[in-house]
Amino acid sequence: LAAAFLAVMVWFPVLGVRGAADMPQCVLVTLDTFVRQDNDLIYNLLLDFPTAALGGEVKIPTIDGKSLKINLEPGIQPGTTKRLRGKGLPAVQGYGSGTGDIIVNISIYVPKTLSRDEKEALEKMQRSENFKSDNSTRQSIFQRFKNYFS
Repeated sequence: LAAAFLAVMVWFPVLGVRGAADMPQCVLVTLDTFVRQDNDLIYNLLLDFPTAALGGEVKIPTIDGKSLKINLEPGIQPGTTKRLRGKGLPAVQGYGSGTGDIIVNISIYVPKTLSRDEKEALEKMQRSENFKSDNSTRQSIFQRFKNYFS
């Protein structure tokens, strides 16, 4: 995995310039938002707890400077990944094939400090049976970590 700058040599014709069809053109793509893995780009999405619990629409940046909107289902768990096919880096000069993907890793932000009202609301939620984890969720999260490192 590499996170830094990526310089990609792309061959394309320059219209109106005689003999320029085979001249290399250098395209510089910065990867401060992504981590590169071959032609795939990994993006770490840090969700706030309400969006993770309720679901909703989030924007994911792309390498062309735009963003894509994706919908997250309610109750999305940390460690979940979403794959945006064909939105990664293109194969260049025979290295790889096609276009890579953007892989979105979901993390949940937990605030370090809370107001009194926020703390009371969370304590009330903590007493609810719906906020207690079950064994299948624990096993699912462990399996994702295990798969990530194998």
